[in-house]
Parts: sequence; C-alpha cells; structure tokens
Amino acid sequence: MPASGRLDPDLAQQAIEYCYQQDWSDGLPLVPVSQPLLDRFLAQTARGPQEIIGSLEATGRDCTVELAAINAAMAGCLPEYFPVVLAAFEALMLERAARGGGWQSTSGPAPLIVVYGPVRGELGFNAAGGVFGPGFRRPEGRLRPRTLSNPRKETAMRLRVLLEPRYGATYDQILALARTTEEAGFDAFFRSDHYLGIEPNEPALRPTDSWTTLAGLAIQTSRVTLGTLMTAGTFRQPGQLAVEVATVDAMSGGRVELGIGTGWYEREHHAFGIPFPPVGERFDRLEEALNVITGLWSTPPEGRFSFTGKHFQLDECANFPATARDLAGTPGPRRGPRIIIGGGGPRRTPALAARFADEFNTGLGLGAGLPERFAYFRQVVTEHGRDPAGIRLSTTLPVCCAATRAEAERHKEFLGEAGARLLSAGVVGDPGDVRGRLEQLADAGLDTVYFHIYDVDYLDQVRLLGQEVVPHAGG
Repeated sequence: MPASGRLDPDLAQQAIEYCYQQDWSDGLPLVPVSQPLLDRFLAQTARGPQEIIGSLEATGRDCTVELAAINAAMAGCLPEYFPVVLAAFEALMLERAARGGGWQSTSGPAPLIVVYGPVRGELGFNAAGGVFGPGFRRPEGRLRPRTLSNPRKETAMRLRVLLEPRYGATYDQILALARTTEEAGFDAFFRSDHYLGIEPNEPALRPTDSWTTLAGLAIQTSRVTLGTLMTAGTFRQPGQLAVEVATVDAMSGGRVELGIGTGWYEREHHAFGIPFPPVGERFDRLEEALNVITGLWSTPPEGRFSFTGKHFQLDECANFPATARDLAGTPGPRRGPRIIIGGGGPRRTPALAARFADEFNTGLGLGAGLPERFAYFRQVVTEHGRDPAGIRLSTTLPVCCAATRAEAERHKEFLGEAGARLLSAGVVGDPGDVRGRLEQLADAGLDTVYFHIYDVDYLDQVRLLGQEVVPHAGG
C-alpha cells in the first residue's frame, strides 16, 4: 500500500460520486465493480483482499482501509466488490475529516458495515438498508448529496483465459499459463473439462482432471478467478461435484466459479467408459444436478436437504460442503460459488440459465443473431422472476494472437487442421484485430469474453494480450 495509506484519490472520488448518485450517502454501499477498477486497487495495495483480511486484527484504531476490508468481509462482501467498498470507505473518511464528524470507530470487534444498494437482498439484509455491528456508532443527521459535474461511469468488459490444450498439458504447464494469466492482468483462468482434445484421434494427448488441477491452482495463484467452461454434467455425481467445487473454493479463498453443461463429446465418453445418454436425458440430469448442487450449497447449517428426482436421490443430507463464505462466517443465507450455464440450445439452455445461473455463456460460433438471442434470454429470465441485469452475458472467442498477422498465421499452423477449424470462429491476427472483435461483441451486449487458447506453451501470446488488449477493455 502507498506510504500515505490512502487509495488513489481519483478512485476514491469515483466511488463517492457513485454513492451520492445513488443517494447512499448515509451508509456504505456495496456495489459491483469493473475489472479495471479492481486491477487498479490490487496494483496499489500489492496484496489480494483475502491476504489483507487474513493478516489483520480488529483494534480500536481509527477506521482504515485495512479495517474496511475486514468489515467488507464480515458483511458478506464478495471479493470482486472490495475495491469500491474500500474506496468508498476511504472517501467517506476523508469527508469525515473535512466535516469534523461522521463515521467513527470505537474499540471492540471489527464492526459490520452498513449495506445499501441492489445486492442487499442477495446478502440477506433487510429492505430498510443494512445492519450495524457493535463497533460503529452512527453520526447524527445525514450527509447531504451534492450536485455532480460530469460523473464518471465504468463500462468494462471482463477478459478471461480458457485453456483447451491441443496436445493436452501437464500440471506444470497449466500452472505456468495460469500464473502468466494472473500476471498479465486477466480477470480469470478457466480450463475445459475434457479427457480428449480438439482432435479426438490424437495419440499424444495426455488428459488431466479439471477439478484436481484447479485445486492445485487454488493454492498456487492468488488473484484470478478459477473455474471450468464447462464441467460435463455426465462426468460426476452432483453431490460429489458440489463437495469438490466447494472444497476448491475454500482452498482459493472464494475465487471459484462453476461452469456446467450437459456434456456433449460422445467420443470421450465411450473412450473412458462414461455413460452418454440421449440429449433429452442429459438435460433432465443437468436440471436435477443443479437442484442438488444449489441445495447442498444453500441449505442452512442446522437443516436437512433431500431430493427425489428420476436420476438422483438424496436422503436427509445434514453435512454440507463448506465454501469460502461458510468458513468466513459470512452473515446471511448460505450460497455457493457462482454458476455459469451456456450452450447453443434454443429452449432448455436459456431456461436453466434463467433459473440457476449467474452468467449465461453463448459458446462458440457466434453470428449476427446475438442481440436477438440475448433479447430472448432476457425475456425468459423475466418470466422466471429474475432481473436480467443481474446475469452476466459471455462468449468464448478462439484466439491466436501475435505481434503481426503473419506471425499469428505461423502459430496457427502448429495447431493443425482441428485448431484452424476452431479458430475460424475467432481471431487470428494482431492485438488490433482482437480489440476490433471485442468491440463488436460489446456492441452485441456481451460483458465477458473467454479467450480460447489451444497452445499451452505459447505464454508470450497471453503476455501480449495482457499488454495490448486487457488495458483497453475497460473503456
């Protein structure tokens, strides 16, 4: 953290302006933030939020950025919300000093923050606003909103790396790419959940298990979100998967997301002796699995969870897998890692995403019909009683990027015919070509893009994208 102990004044100003815009000036807001804002915060502190929280004890000191981090965690704040919470807290403290009053800290346990805004219901707080912990006393009166001139608005696109190695990959290779992804400033590192590669008859491929490798990455990375795109619903029993994902989430400090689908790669199922039911049954199984997984993640600790479906049955389960939120003692209802659902199905995929997903992924092969597809999806979400604005929209973009288009074409040759076929739906070119495609996707309504990477050892590509593309994603 800078010697002054304060955040970038520009960052704090953006946060407090947003507070005033939303008329939250008498309470500390909890609001989603953009990835560039998060990266700026982490770059200034040189520490991750979990590291800040884990290294400090609550004392009777004046309210500091560190104490604000503890408060944010105690109030159920997800990691991606920390920067604005801390920046807003710092900004409010600066205003307190200018006004000679306001928020004050007293001795005792680290207090809960006051939570206002659209996520309060998700965290289990009442509609009136939030809660006060024992360490705060609220100032008399109310800070008055001011008139804003030219308020800022962050419009960011999250950029993520998705590994689908052409010839398979060892754990050490996967770790090297994940760490490079983190160093390059990407939001997340995801991997596929396949036992065969993009060329099913490639004898040199050596498969690795997705959730086993993600467990290792949970320990050996510190910032990026980790997950699968997509976990095959046919590979694991849903109760088993719920435990596995929760375990990796706890190991990572809450940095895990579960992308899950029906499973589609028939050849790999036959190769490894995994049953591959017809597509209708696979959707039925996925729907039941999502009920089981979310049930195990959300049932109160003193409760019991049972489920009776055609394919899966659970009887009075009382032992629930602990996520990072559970271990942190986060107030409010239990909830598990975020869920990503996607694919090209025109009916059941959008319906399942509307019920269960925090993110809807369109998959590969995007065309001119994206706006219409998203309009239909938002309609389905509304019919299920949810706010479409609360679900992220993402896609997978195959990428082979180099400093020049000619160099990118040479790298594409290494991937063979299968790689070239997949890349035909993506970008083979220089950073400018990638940025151009991202602009088109943003115009179609997407806010998250997974760069589909097929060469696990081509680390310079990830570094180049981090230098020349990631900084432009936030506008």
